[in-house]
Amino acid sequence: MNNVQLIGRIVNDLELKTVGQGSTLLNFSVAYNEKWGNKEESYFFDIVSWGKQAETIASYFKKGQRIGLSGKLKQERFQDKEGNNRSKVVVVLRDFTFIESKNTSGMSGPPSSASPKNTNEADFNNFSAQDLDDEVPF
Repeated sequence: MNNVQLIGRIVNDLELKTVGQGSTLLNFSVAYNEKWGNKEESYFFDIVSWGKQAETIASYFKKGQRIGLSGKLKQERFQDKEGNNRSKVVVVLRDFTFIESKNTSGMSGPPSSASPKNTNEADFNNFSAQDLDDEVPF
């Protein structure tokens, strides 16, 4: 079983890319804060979304907003520009949920019950880490 569910805040500006033969790609990061006692730790997760789903997220969300995510983990191995072997684990998005209402977040999108699933399964399996930015979003 490979399933991940998160609720976090988007930490970077959302920009769509067109890759391959016209597939729409959105990669972004989500921060999750965990508190215990007087301590708090933040975790950052790289998210990949494709197609209409990516377009919907880019249209209705912005940096700082909360989003609910469901997807799978995928490890990509690749060589960076200097020829070094690298590895990156990302969450490939299957589904998302609006967490904040329009009134609390300034969103102009659908209500919290909306959850588009217009993503092609082939996109999940055929992306390459070379499609992802090497930049750290924070």
